Amino acid sequence: MPGSTNGASQYYDRDFFRGLFQEAHPELGRALTFSRLANLNAAMTDDVMRWCYMEMILFGDPSIGVKLPDPDLPC
Repeated sequence: MPGSTNGASQYYDRDFFRGLFQEAHPELGRALTFSRLANLNAAMTDDVMRWCYMEMILFGDPSIGVKLPDPDLPC
């Protein structure tokens, strides 16, 4: 959606990062699953949301976790 941050894929994107950092799903696969489940009802009723749901693929190992910064190390 040009000029907006309310396109269908942005909903999945926001929930992916919410899953990573707020919902304690530090593995990429779990964060992707969280994002898909958070938007499942919209995907069932809206064609564009369903298309985005179907095209999301995680290339790589889904158990890879995000390494957060160590507060004990200097910046």
